[in-house]
Amino acid sequence: MGMGVNPVSASASSPMRSLVRALEVLEHLASSPVPLGVSELARATGIPKTSVHRILAVLSERGMAVPHRQGFTALAGPRDYEEATRSQARDLLRRNLTPFLVDLYDLTRDVVLLGVLDRDEVDVIAAVYSHRGAALSLGRAHRRNLHSAMGAVLVAFGPDLVVPNVIGTRVEATISASRSADVVLRIRSTGFAVCECDDSAELVEVAVPVSAPDGVVATIGRLRRAGAGDDRGLRWQRRIAASASARLRAVG
Repeated sequence: MGMGVNPVSASASSPMRSLVRALEVLEHLASSPVPLGVSELARATGIPKTSVHRILAVLSERGMAVPHRQGFTALAGPRDYEEATRSQARDLLRRNLTPFLVDLYDLTRDVVLLGVLDRDEVDVIAAVYSHRGAALSLGRAHRRNLHSAMGAVLVAFGPDLVVPNVIGTRVEATISASRSADVVLRIRSTGFAVCECDDSAELVEVAVPVSAPDGVVATIGRLRRAGAGDDRGLRWQRRIAASASARLRAVG
């Protein structure tokens, strides 16, 4: 008679115990209608928080768990895979480019934003500003439309006016009269866009592109006071965007 494997005994070995724990976490994520955080999963499974954190990191890296602001969900299908890929891409941009945003803020004291295309809007994924700047300008700063300077840059530098988003799919950009071919060509020629802010008459938005090996993937925007004279900060903004692009090319 052959010897069977005792599940309880097998779980005593470290690799098997890790696998069992990972499956427990994944099972709870899959059965939950809402995202679950580390503390909730630790309470539900009895697994230490540090172990849950490591398991979630591995599951996220493998695309089996999707991180959200409220916690994690299990990968359920193509849409979740797309969301996980997009989240990973944005995390990569934040990690690598936030120091450049801080440098630009230190030089200009303007509100500094990092944006990526999200279908027909710009999603601001990082921002650096003072409390005063926040009070002036950030009522809607986490989303900006394609008519903003940041949106215009992403549209203008998309090949043939088809803008690639951060997960590699292609999104048709609607070019209105205010975004005519002449305007797009001018933005491509000068390397920046300027427009008044829709949500504040006191501010002007200035945006420049940030490139990776496969093209423009983000834009660095700056909100400055209207009527403040020559925009000396644009020189710094363009230099910092060039350095940020070099950083993305270096990390591949």
